[in-house]
Amino acid sequence: MKITINENRSEFRVRLTASDREVFDWMLSEFKSWVPKSYRRYDADAGRWFVDKYLRQQLRAWLHQMGDARATIIEDSEEDYSANHRQHEQHQSRRANQRQKSSADEAYETLHLLPTAPVKLIEAARRVLLVECHPDKGGNHEEAVSINRAADELIKVRRLEGNSAA
Repeated sequence: MKITINENRSEFRVRLTASDREVFDWMLSEFKSWVPKSYRRYDADAGRWFVDKYLRQQLRAWLHQMGDARATIIEDSEEDYSANHRQHEQHQSRRANQRQKSSADEAYETLHLLPTAPVKLIEAARRVLLVECHPDKGGNHEEAVSINRAADELIKVRRLEGNSAA
């Protein structure tokens, strides 16, 4: 079990980690019993607890107790925290880009195109597929909507990339 703590001007940042769920639950319950709810908040994105500076003595007493229970206590400097926070933000950004890419992949599948398709081909595929899914030819409205969404998304991506040339 490990406790990482970082102190800045107004608060402490605390991260709890343990290899065993039972140990983690015990650490968390101890933390919550030592730090009143009104003085702590959890940030799920950062995976950290934030504790008001007013509880310095209580937090130090809790850390001492956890040290006696063989917890590894790591005190990060503000610079270490900033570097870790930047890494976390970069990771979140990469995950968002991957989600965006997967929706673009779905759009290419909807239009039956390869990712290298230029804007003119995307527009042509839209026209052909919309004719095929027209209600007079046995198609339905939902198909048309998905085709239009896919084409709009891919054209937007292409124009953002600067690949609007045919």
